[in-house]
Amino acid sequence: MRAHIVSSGIVVDTIMVNNLDYDAGPGKTVIDGSIGGIGWTYANGVLTPPAGAAVPTVPQSVTAAQGGIALIQAGLMTVVQEAVDAPDTPADVKWAWARAATWERGSAALAYLADKAGITAQQMDDLFVSAAEIEA
Repeated sequence: MRAHIVSSGIVVDTIMVNNLDYDAGPGKTVIDGSIGGIGWTYANGVLTPPAGAAVPTVPQSVTAAQGGIALIQAGLMTVVQEAVDAPDTPADVKWAWARAATWERGSAALAYLADKAGITAQQMDDLFVSAAEIEA
């Protein structure tokens, strides 16, 4: 998963880790890196872009490959796959997950899976932004 290293309230590096328990060293904190980047500030659990920085717009669609890779990089694929495989997940949602070539941000099937997997609307937006940057 992508993670940021924060020192004195500023993101100083972005790395790939297996989990957020990574030891970045004294005085440094490791946080979820699905949004933001070096130079962003971090306070009270909120990442804020530097003044004047462009905040990415949320794409309304990505390829299924881009979306899947973004979920893997964010460490969320396992929980989403568990939601897909759950016996109470509707057949149409399972079918859409298995066969869609494009993921639409407004998809009812994705909204269902995100809710079942505990993924917030902000996390979905962040995942779509991250996915759009992936060349797959």
